[in-house]
Amino acid sequence: MGKRLRKEAHRPCLGHGTCGNQAQYDALFLPMSACFDTSDILELSRATLDETNRRLDSIPADLCAPFFAEAANLEQQLLAVYRTVALCVRKEDDIDKVVAWWSAMTSICDEFACRLAKLCEDHPQCGSEFFYNRVLDLRNKCQRLQEMHR
Repeated sequence: MGKRLRKEAHRPCLGHGTCGNQAQYDALFLPMSACFDTSDILELSRATLDETNRRLDSIPADLCAPFFAEAANLEQQLLAVYRTVALCVRKEDDIDKVVAWWSAMTSICDEFACRLAKLCEDHPQCGSEFFYNRVLDLRNKCQRLQEMHR
């Protein structure tokens, strides 16, 4: 038979996917949150918009399915940014930083909405307005969260 583990050596998971020492977890993962801020999320969202623009430029104007797919993809990218911001806000103690996160997210939604509005204008028959309206709904939600924390 193998050695028996002492009770204190075997600890249940702490709820964040690690088993063992909380100090080790903190040393590994807490510094990462210190290097991520609102300017980073704005930069990521702008890169997403630039990539979308490059893909849209290569799609023939007479095809609807690719434009609809790009609108759907743009919404999914925005939702990923939203989830990231929501996670950051949950861990933030400074209310001014919470307001800044939601302000940044509102601005990001504005940028995505502008891109989708142009897509709707250029290709009204392609149904992109569905995603445009959903982005506006998310924008309004982020603005309400921003105002709520002021």
